[in-house]
Amino acid sequence: MRPVQLLAVFAALAILGGCPTEEPADDDATGDDDATGDDDSTGDDDATGDDDSTGDDDATGDDDATGDDDSTGDDDTTEATDADGDGWSLAAGDCDDNDPAVHPDAVEVICNGLDDDCDGATDRLVPAAFPTIQGAIDFALDGDLICVDAGTYPENLDFVGKDVRVLGTDGPEVTVIDGGYAGSVVSFISGNVADQYGGGINLFNSDPALTNVIITQNVAPNWGGGGIYLYSGTPTLSHCDTWGNLPDNFYGLSDPTGSDGNVSVLPAFLDIAGPDPLGWDLHLGPASALVDAGWGALQDPDGSSSDPGVHGGPGAGTADLDRDGYPGWWQPGPYDAAAYPGQGWDCDDLDAAMYPGAGC
Repeated sequence: MRPVQLLAVFAALAILGGCPTEEPADDDATGDDDATGDDDSTGDDDATGDDDSTGDDDATGDDDATGDDDSTGDDDTTEATDADGDGWSLAAGDCDDNDPAVHPDAVEVICNGLDDDCDGATDRLVPAAFPTIQGAIDFALDGDLICVDAGTYPENLDFVGKDVRVLGTDGPEVTVIDGGYAGSVVSFISGNVADQYGGGINLFNSDPALTNVIITQNVAPNWGGGGIYLYSGTPTLSHCDTWGNLPDNFYGLSDPTGSDGNVSVLPAFLDIAGPDPLGWDLHLGPASALVDAGWGALQDPDGSSSDPGVHGGPGAGTADLDRDGYPGWWQPGPYDAAAYPGQGWDCDDLDAAMYPGAGC
């Protein structure tokens, strides 16, 4: 800034000495204090000088919009700014620079509502963010996970061709999609009239892999495919039980019963007599043909082959749906009031007031 001060002094001396005011000097358009001089639009203090829009302190200088401290300079927002200190800047791929737990190297946490690893796939929470599962599906993008809290959802779902997953966060025992006999419970086709076909599952241009699934007692009264209706696609079934669907179990695909562990037998649940599916007891009966009939690569908590259905597989012994600290019993057959309380198994995993030592 020293040249500005010196030029200003010279200008003052020239004025005191009676220099002509018409000359292109200190006070005119080309002098020190004018549009092109030290204090003008092109000088040190002007639009192009040290303190102006293009000088050191201006829009293009060290402290301005394009200089060291501005939007494009060394200290600005387009350089490697890491606001949350997680080692990742927005420019490097951090999708939330206000949360140090969110960055491209983070491990994705299921159903926390965040895109932890910044891969573009987001958890859609039902009902916290979306009141209905279908609403979450409609809003979701390919790769998203739809996390559904416990409850009965009176819906007929259409995945509209999207590559999304639906997960019951509290377990399938208490996460029920009730089609209400109004159509397919789950449809992979948009605009499906579910009272015509696909009582359980309706497939259109879809290639789902179904393992350890029980598809039973669904109805498609008009066209068929009470269990599964296939319009197009290549579904695969492994260790599934498809039984008792009307007017048939399959339409549009070959019956896989007898191959890859697939069966068609009465599941023999403990109790499905009530009108509300949430009140059904979907434990397999002790004599059910499905006991240990699941995929061998999946094991029940006791190390035996998994049971198809909601009470089988490695996670069967960890579900604490009422969050009372006691997981519900998973073993086939009714609750053993003599043995199970001492083993910590809950007799009613939908009632937090019922647990070993308090009603069990």
